[in-house]
Amino acid sequence: MMLGKCRQPAAATALFKVLLSERLKPTVDVYTALVGAYGYSGLLDEALATVDQMKGTAGCKPDEYTFSVLINCCSKLRRFDRIPAILDEMSYLGLQCNTVIHNTIIDGHGKAGMLEEMENALSNMLEDENNVPDIYTMNSIIWAYGNHGRINEMERWYSEFQLMGVEPDTQTFNIMVKSYDGKY
Repeated sequence: MMLGKCRQPAAATALFKVLLSERLKPTVDVYTALVGAYGYSGLLDEALATVDQMKGTAGCKPDEYTFSVLINCCSKLRRFDRIPAILDEMSYLGLQCNTVIHNTIIDGHGKAGMLEEMENALSNMLEDENNVPDIYTMNSIIWAYGNHGRINEMERWYSEFQLMGVEPDTQTFNIMVKSYDGKY
């Protein structure tokens, strides 16, 4: 995982090969760390290939966390075009889109300035009866609108989230103060 965070996919690959040469069995967590090492380094095709490799390894079926890492990589790389196929693959494997994954998609679109897509992702979350918005959802939406100077939408969503039972935190107020001040 540390090699992935340091964007050293070659070293992560070498370590993975050592693991295999020692006849040790990689776990879902090891594979997921390798997915992150590739994805966060901009090697999305390698990350996707690693997920495919996982599916062929006994006891290493990718889980929701694996897919959340993969979707987060897509968001950071602005490869939103890949997310629908990843969500379809999750569904095919019997995995549900959880709150973390919804939040990752919402936050990614917001940071990319794709506000309409961000709201569509929020609508998808709200339609999914298994997931409810939380403080991370609220702060992502508020940040995106505030960052783009759309104060009316920021305030509207602040109120909407409170009606949904999401209470603001210190970060929420920091985001809003900076938005009012135009510091984003």
